Amino acid sequence: MTAPTPYNRIFSFTNYQTSNPAAPLPGNEVDAEYNAIKATTDEIIADLALIQRSDGKIANASVGPQQLTPSLLTGINPPTQWSGSSVSYDVGDTVFSGLLLYVCNTANVS
Repeated sequence: MTAPTPYNRIFSFTNYQTSNPAAPLPGNEVDAEYNAIKATTDEIIADLALIQRSDGKIANASVGPQQLTPSLLTGINPPTQWSGSSVSYDVGDTVFSGLLLYVCNTANVS
């Protein structure tokens, strides 16, 4: 994902109106300005859709261990694949089941 194109003002409407107080704004300049704003806004919306679901929550599978600070991972063991019953889990053990990551909060046997 690349950063959105920064919006930079193309035309100074204040300067134009100061120099031409009775003239209408130049339509081509207004269109160019709105097109530049739209391009940046569209890119921001597209990038946001990559990280946020329509319900406002973080998109599934968009955050992994690489995005977490090391202090957050302290006490969490590297994940294994869920293997079913009769497996002993200690606090901090983690397992994947499908796309979901589970962290053991209470030592148990599955």
